[in-house]
Amino acid sequence: MIMVNRHRSLVAVCATMAWVVVAWGAEVLIAPQEMPNDPLVKAWEQEKRKREEQENREREEKAAASRKQAEETRKAREQLERLAREEEQAREQARQEQARLEQLKRDRFETLLAQLQTSISGGMKRDAERAYQEAAGLLPGDGRLNGLKERIARMQERVDPPPPPPPPPLGGMEFVRVPGGCFQMGSNDGASDEKPVHEVCVDGFEMGKYEVKVGQFRKFVEETGYRTEAERGDGCYVYTRGSGWNKGSGTSWRNPGMNQNDDHPVVCVTWNDAQEMVKWLNGKGQGRYSLPTEAQWEYAARDGGKKVKYPWGDESPVCRKGARNGAKFDDDKDCDDTGTEPVGSYAASPNLGLYDMAGNVWEWTCSDYGPYSEKNYANCSKGGSGRVDRGGSWYGGPAGVRSAYRFFYSPDYRGSLLGFRLSRTGP
Repeated sequence: MIMVNRHRSLVAVCATMAWVVVAWGAEVLIAPQEMPNDPLVKAWEQEKRKREEQENREREEKAAASRKQAEETRKAREQLERLAREEEQAREQARQEQARLEQLKRDRFETLLAQLQTSISGGMKRDAERAYQEAAGLLPGDGRLNGLKERIARMQERVDPPPPPPPPPLGGMEFVRVPGGCFQMGSNDGASDEKPVHEVCVDGFEMGKYEVKVGQFRKFVEETGYRTEAERGDGCYVYTRGSGWNKGSGTSWRNPGMNQNDDHPVVCVTWNDAQEMVKWLNGKGQGRYSLPTEAQWEYAARDGGKKVKYPWGDESPVCRKGARNGAKFDDDKDCDDTGTEPVGSYAASPNLGLYDMAGNVWEWTCSDYGPYSEKNYANCSKGGSGRVDRGGSWYGGPAGVRSAYRFFYSPDYRGSLLGFRLSRTGP
């Protein structure tokens, strides 16, 4: 009986070991739930889960790598396509630019060809040679150029007669060409209305070489019958030694209270009188006349915009006719204060050759008076109450003959220390 039981136990143990071996190798011969608490079963299940997780990770990693490679491939393909498009656009732009340049070249060639024919017909050899050289450089193989070089070589240069000289200036007026430029207008050493110093640019213009003379103004009056405001009114302000300045009945440009002849600067004329003479001159068709703007006047008084105090430089003025720095003004030493001198009695400015820009008589400008911030100096009057006059006079002191010195009167003021000078544009 005992032997039988031992035999049964041995059979059971062997059966269990066989199951474990078979289960471990084949994974499923006996369902794990039949022996859920067996340690070997639990170990097998854990190992199985690890292998499954590892396999899942490997599949995910392969899928991610595949997606990444696909994305990189797509981006590379898009970049190549973009570069190809840009390259094609660049080639197209280059073709268009080349076509444009070729068209410009052909257009220029046609223009030169027309100029060439005109120059040959007109006998203008030099112009024809220049046109041929440029045209041949543009389209050397164009058949229309054949034979033209030989025709040009046989040409004789036509010499046109010189143009007739311009008509003499009206009334003997002389003008000086003032090239345009920029300069520093104003002064930091003068009165407050001369400040601030600021840059101003003017175009080229012509300035009267002298102040307008009595004889020239007389010509205007005789031709037009014009009567000045002094003649129509109560006279002009004149100076009498001992009694000073007074407006005298019967005084005018004809009788300014001092001795004058036709070569003296005209005085006792208002800004309005000067404008009437300007209108008369402009009706003659010999250029466009005007009073100078304040900026033009100072630019000319500085001998073309130089940084100098006076037309001749920085030397203090003296009232001596032979002096380089001479000017007609009252300095209480070498000049008396009895009246004007004939225009051109003192030395001209070194560069431009303008006379009496300092002294003799104050000169009307066309500009309204005001602070420099209003920029009236660059334009003619827009109806302000005062008009700028410049240059000093026979009666004033040396300060007034500085190129930057400013003064003003109402447009109807007339006095024997005030005249004008003209500017001109055009022929």
